[in-house]
Amino acid sequence: MSSVVDSLVPQVTTAFFMSFSAFNIATLTLPMIPDLQRTDRPKACAELKYATDMISVVNLNMIRGGKYKPDAAAQILNAVSGQVNPYIDGAKKQLACK
Repeated sequence: MSSVVDSLVPQVTTAFFMSFSAFNIATLTLPMIPDLQRTDRPKACAELKYATDMISVVNLNMIRGGKYKPDAAAQILNAVSGQVNPYIDGAKKQLACK
């Protein structure tokens, strides 16, 4: 919904909430991957791609949206660069998804 609103009338608030939501979705999805890797590798790869796509939404929109809540935006971007991206990179190597 936020992405539709943002595409029609770009605002810092919609960019922030779109990024905030995408970050939360990614961080809820990533912990499921190790269990899925053991039981359903194709699903693990799909979930990893989904989380990666959500982090792309954060990376593309949080700089603009960060003007709405600079402290929260900084925390999210620091978590993405310091924890989430390294985790995703490691999972990609481990899963070797196509």
